[in-house]
Amino acid sequence: MSTLEAHDVADVLRDLLGACEQAEHCFRAAANRLDDPALGRLLESYAEQRAAFGAELRRELAALGQEPDTRSESHDPEDRRWRKIPEFSPHEGTVIAQ
Repeated sequence: MSTLEAHDVADVLRDLLGACEQAEHCFRAAANRLDDPALGRLLESYAEQRAAFGAELRRELAALGQEPDTRSESHDPEDRRWRKIPEFSPHEGTVIAQ
């Protein structure tokens, strides 16, 4: 793999890592706001799954000799196409992914 290709692959992996980190954060936040324990556990399991995906992406970046820093340190919903859906949600700040 050429240096340019490795750099391109690393950019894609960083994008995926950022998406996983944001999804983990959002699933945990949603789980903590719910009154339904079963749904909270489900969302927490999704958060753990995203954390595991992120760990795997970090290992792949390290194997390429690249830093695992993400492109966006922000959890701004617009960065990763998360959307607030107030008209469908009884809780302010509820988000879904497109």
